[in-house]
Amino acid sequence: MYSYNPNLINDGALNQMRFYLGDCLPDSFYLSDEEICAALNNATFKRAALRLVESLLFRFSYEVDTKIHEAEFDLSDRVTNWRKLRDDLKAELEEKETVTQAFGFAGRSAPSAIFTRGMFDYVS
Repeated sequence: MYSYNPNLINDGALNQMRFYLGDCLPDSFYLSDEEICAALNNATFKRAALRLVESLLFRFSYEVDTKIHEAEFDLSDRVTNWRKLRDDLKAELEEKETVTQAFGFAGRSAPSAIFTRGMFDYVS
């Protein structure tokens, strides 16, 4: 359950994930604490967020916009927002994996930077 404690917003766990996904209304959570904790188990924060957003997309993608007299419910808007978040997370994770694969091949780490402060001071 979201605690609304500002000191826990960056805890890297349940509260931060709920805040990140916008799943922090007191009476209607989209995801249970157990689902979030299971996604966070042995995964980076962004990878867990991607799993949870995909879960939300599968769960709510069937909902359609509805108009009943004066009341209008644009339920597809939240799916559009989650889809954009999913695409952004996927792109970010793929970019990181590409760099990791390029430098982390066979257990090697990325080389240290060879640039130093002032190394181009002689260039006019």
